[in-house]
Amino acid sequence: MEKETEEMFCNLKVPLDEALKDIKDYRTFLWKILKEVIKGNNLSIDTVFEVGEIIDLLLDHAAYSFSLSYVHFYQLTLERAQSAFLELSIPVVPLAKGMAIFSLPLIGNIDTERANYPMEEALKSANRLQFQRLIVDL
Repeated sequence: MEKETEEMFCNLKVPLDEALKDIKDYRTFLWKILKEVIKGNNLSIDTVFEVGEIIDLLLDHAAYSFSLSYVHFYQLTLERAQSAFLELSIPVVPLAKGMAIFSLPLIGNIDTERANYPMEEALKSANRLQFQRLIVDL
């Protein structure tokens, strides 16, 4: 389900505010149809209000669900971009046999993840490439 929602939002390319604005159009359309049904069947005012409450609840729930999915998709996108950025910002460059340099640019806020992830990845690279010395350039 998550993959389907993600693909749906990739194809939409519509800002959240515009998508939510369309709910007004759905509500207007539904009330136009209901107005005809109400007049044609001579429904009581109590019935009209009961139907109105149901419609409002359904549309509010739809807006909430849509917003939640939309925000979740963009959070995933942001997390993937952050992860890709971290992976790209961990250059381990061989200098000589058994020696490499690891350059960590200190730009922006340094949170725990940004501090730990590059060091772990640099150490993994050094181990995988069998470096005995790793120079850390900050």
